[in-house]
Amino acid sequence: MKKAAALLLIFCLGTGLTPDLPSLTLEKSLLISELDKNPRQYERRKTLVQLKGAVTHQDTALNNWAFLEDDSGTVLLDFSAASPNIRLPRKAVGSAVIVEGRVSLDETVLNGYVLVPATYSLLLQELPK
Repeated sequence: MKKAAALLLIFCLGTGLTPDLPSLTLEKSLLISELDKNPRQYERRKTLVQLKGAVTHQDTALNNWAFLEDDSGTVLLDFSAASPNIRLPRKAVGSAVIVEGRVSLDETVLNGYVLVPATYSLLLQELPK
């Protein structure tokens, strides 16, 4: 799995499929369960929220959304509301990623909010189990 993730990242970087993204700015990631407890608390903030997890599902048609999962839960990443340059590489399912973005309340999704990514970083190592 480590080799596959590394090859995916090298391929994407080598072919220009990943945009020139802003750097991550936060030092610590939140658990998705922390957001689930009170998404309104984070929705009003001007600052970014950082999550770390694995991509479990991805929109294969337009690449507008993906699900990120950590040991505590799952969140929907809404790339359609992000900058057009912020998209995961195609076939990112299974990749470990750190995402920074803003919480947007949305009652049409299961946990009542989505994360609108501002930047992300693919990780070369697998997340600890």
